[in-house]
Amino acid sequence: MLPEDATAALSLETYGEPDGTAWFDDAEVHREELPLSVFMLYPNYRGILFDDQSQVARFEVSVDPPGGTPLSGYQVSATLADELTGQTLRQASYPAQATFTAQFDMSGLVNDRTYLARFRLLATSGAVVSEYPVFRIAKASGALRQQMTVSFDENNRIWLRGRPAFLLGVYDSALGYYTYESGWENLFSSARRLFELPINVYLNYWYGETDNGAWLPMMNVLQRRGIYAITNANCFSASPLEQMLPNSWFLRASDADIQARGSHAGFLGFYAADECRGELVTGVFGHYQRMKGLDPDGLAFAALLGDSHIVLWPDAVDLIATPPYPLYGAEPAGGYDFSKVADWTRKARAAVRDSRPIATVIQFFKFTSQGRWPTQAELRNMSYMAITEGANGLLYWSLGANALAYVCSGWCDEKVEYFNRLKAVLEEIKALEPALAALDRPDLLVTNSNPAVRTRVKYADGKAYVIAYNSTAGPVTTTLGMSFVPAAVTVHGESRAVAASGASFSDSFGPWEAHVYVVSQH
Repeated sequence: MLPEDATAALSLETYGEPDGTAWFDDAEVHREELPLSVFMLYPNYRGILFDDQSQVARFEVSVDPPGGTPLSGYQVSATLADELTGQTLRQASYPAQATFTAQFDMSGLVNDRTYLARFRLLATSGAVVSEYPVFRIAKASGALRQQMTVSFDENNRIWLRGRPAFLLGVYDSALGYYTYESGWENLFSSARRLFELPINVYLNYWYGETDNGAWLPMMNVLQRRGIYAITNANCFSASPLEQMLPNSWFLRASDADIQARGSHAGFLGFYAADECRGELVTGVFGHYQRMKGLDPDGLAFAALLGDSHIVLWPDAVDLIATPPYPLYGAEPAGGYDFSKVADWTRKARAAVRDSRPIATVIQFFKFTSQGRWPTQAELRNMSYMAITEGANGLLYWSLGANALAYVCSGWCDEKVEYFNRLKAVLEEIKALEPALAALDRPDLLVTNSNPAVRTRVKYADGKAYVIAYNSTAGPVTTTLGMSFVPAAVTVHGESRAVAASGASFSDSFGPWEAHVYVVSQH
């Protein structure tokens, strides 16, 4: 089901290479009926319900009656059963609506057990019209998160090793690999200069064929710097993994090998999809079952185009990102349109119904020979734009092929300049990590005089952090009103302060410009 009008492509193909012309007559396209559709809003990480979080499991239920019959002729039956015993523990009935939220209060149910949530669409006669595949929910102690590499909380925050975190990482495609730690140390320290960047995620999409003999020492080296590695086992565009990487380690590795990599403290998970078309969802979903079965506390990560297909993916991966690259081709007279970063980030949020964390991939390369590299200011603005629109992680494409590695063979002045742009932006964002990993606090910002300025508010260490950007290509000003009288307002990364008047302060924004206001209470 697509939530909006979309252009579809219909292709008819044959085996081999036949000669001549084929004619098709009276071809028809029919919309497939899906009378009942259900999406698990919460728990939001692999069905694990931690007992120190909300105990109410929530589901978005959509009903589209067959044959266009009225909704009034149907109801939705919801049941929750103990998987081991089959005993029904909770049940409810809802009048059919186009979209509504169903829920089960699971407080009081036993930890370390699994429960099955089942939804059926019933006619008024009680006959089953449609039944959705069951959802498995596992109740677990909140203490389990301390041992897990990755988890999500009810506020859509990513947790790493039991602590809220903001993902900050880079893509890479370095040549060569090693089976000993000193080789990796030299590669990352000198050839890649990776350890100069304050990151916690590393995704090298040329290492997807590499065995554990290289990966385990590599992860030892990365983990000592607090960096987690993601291995690629991904489709790309219209090519499934089996065509994209036929010699992929994931496809040929034994279960024991995958468990060995997955159990390493520095392994974050799998890169499962890279700008893949919607028809590849089923194949990725199959790989996802193996990924989470053998690496139960990792991530299946996807970077997807912000088009109509993105709504098909939430059940096939854990974390969705979008890669909006606005600096494409020759720069228009009015400049590049950076609104694409915000638009695609919002589309990722909409695809997961704002019920899970999302990330954004930021452009760090020259897109076609007619384009140019993003400036440091543009990197900064795109980053904060994505964060403002809900991203809980940022990755930058790329240090590798067709990006930084291809500027020159060594570390020429031009490459150093681009690298330093990225480094400066990462260092500025890293300094905000305690705030970025904190809860959203929209209640602290009570007024915004200009809707063109979009905001997101965090709170940490007695300070409010108002992350704001100008969503237009022209200069604007705004006045922001807080729920308290600020003691001081400074602008992060800009070495300046803004004077407050009572509970409000005003500032100006250039085209697409972002500011981060640190608002002290005391």
